[in-house]
Amino acid sequence: MMSDEIYEHLLYDGAKHQSVASFSPAHYDHTIVVHGFAKAWSMTGWRLGFLAAPEPIAKAIDAIQSHSTSNPTSFAQKGGVAALTGSQDHLPKWLAEYDKRRTYAWKKLNSIPGITCCNARGAFYLFPNISKTGLLSSASPLARTITFASVTPPAWRTSRRDLTGWTSSRGAWANRVVPVPGVRIASRPVRCWMLFCALLVAATPWG
Repeated sequence: MMSDEIYEHLLYDGAKHQSVASFSPAHYDHTIVVHGFAKAWSMTGWRLGFLAAPEPIAKAIDAIQSHSTSNPTSFAQKGGVAALTGSQDHLPKWLAEYDKRRTYAWKKLNSIPGITCCNARGAFYLFPNISKTGLLSSASPLARTITFASVTPPAWRTSRRDLTGWTSSRGAWANRVVPVPGVRIASRPVRCWMLFCALLVAATPWG
């Protein structure tokens, strides 16, 4: 399993973070935990992260990464060390501000006729239910102008490369995405490809 735990510090209303790797010894032995500095330490754009994984997988990732990308810049490395080892005094104030913003957005969304929304207990995303607004009907101007992201079955058989960076001819890795006007899709082909290769290398007996 791969568990993205970059939002572990963005929790509200008494919610507690628990890593998947801590559930049992079996979970610990079969979990890759990925993390980064962009959220809790606001180091967006520094392109720096870290992971914890079983040693064979970690070594495979390290071997592939060392021949695929250059090292992060020195100031980003020093910033990462400071984030992990330095004072965390900024977190309560920082989280309180996010708490105010998410509550404000949640109340505003629920004040719109036809829209309901649960308040988030983590991160900073809200997912309003607009099914009762009529915006999704075929007669709605919104439905006529937006193309929704979807998985396209024919691509499973025809596409070799896509936004995720890898597909197989049999479609095991296919994930075709239809572009949505006005929405930027941030693909991570190199990272997906590296992780796939690392898992393949770690799982291959080399004699």
